[in-house]
Amino acid sequence: MKKQIPFFLMTILLAFLLVLPAFVPKAQAQAGKEFRLCHNANLDSATDKASHKFAEWVEKKTGGKAKVTIYPRNQLGGNRELLEQVKMGSLDMTLMGLGTLGYMVEEYNFMQIPFAFRSQEHIHKVLDSEIGKTIEKNVAAKGFFLLNQKWDRLPRHIAGKKPIYKIEDLKNLKIREGTPAFHEGMKLLGASPVKIDLNEMFIALQQGIVDAVELPLDYIYDYSIHEAAKFLSLTYHTYGTQFIAMNKKSFESLPPDVQKALLEAAAEGADFNNKLTWGQEDDYMKKIEKAGVKINRPEYSQFPKALETHLEVLEKKWPACKGLFGKIQAVK
Repeated sequence: MKKQIPFFLMTILLAFLLVLPAFVPKAQAQAGKEFRLCHNANLDSATDKASHKFAEWVEKKTGGKAKVTIYPRNQLGGNRELLEQVKMGSLDMTLMGLGTLGYMVEEYNFMQIPFAFRSQEHIHKVLDSEIGKTIEKNVAAKGFFLLNQKWDRLPRHIAGKKPIYKIEDLKNLKIREGTPAFHEGMKLLGASPVKIDLNEMFIALQQGIVDAVELPLDYIYDYSIHEAAKFLSLTYHTYGTQFIAMNKKSFESLPPDVQKALLEAAAEGADFNNKLTWGQEDDYMKKIEKAGVKINRPEYSQFPKALETHLEVLEKKWPACKGLFGKIQAVK
């Protein structure tokens, strides 16, 4: 004979099964939401330090309901791969320079073409203007939600075998480039951009594969470019910022308090990053000069004027950007 379960035990078991679903979401909520954020900056850089502060503030603001794990130096993929992962929802967040959004939205290429901005204040004003609001909507239409896009980077300059004083000095210059926007812009000014990975720049410059590289001061020093370059021309050809992006649907599915915490932490992270970033500019300049690199500063205005005469080439390549350069220049 089969042994039967007593009636009172059956009743308790049934009651437990009925209330179990109510406890599972609560247990999951207590366990918290974990986000993975991958950026492309160096370890211990201003951006890396600020990203960890961002993670710290997210956890604090949510009372531990949300946590962010940081993966630096493209540990989870290249820039374009990270954007694709966020778009698909397989990666929670990424943090990188505005120009990389050009892979998704054409207008962001013009946010990083050389000599588009006069200063860091100028690019911030553009991001706050109707220009910034419009292209941010275009990014959202591609499935991205920008938590913040004002994490500053130092301006980019040219370090190489010879100084740059005037546009003619760029003619046939083999220069390492990092974005499609710079590539296309510098070609119009007569240079010969070459795509080379960050980790290969020093050897490329040392062996003459390229004549120069274009990078911010911290990258020029941290990647030892100052040891292979004799000259540093302070061209200020790119003023840039970085963004933190999430998958739009993923962000919208979060509880309002978590959304609020992420936005606040991203804004506070931008402030923290920017103070660190600009606080180290003079220090990097002094270290590079102390290493024996000769520093010069060419007249800036000659470059955007020359570029403007060739804008139709860029507008043909990126039709959505027609008239955008003029609008950017008009923001005061």
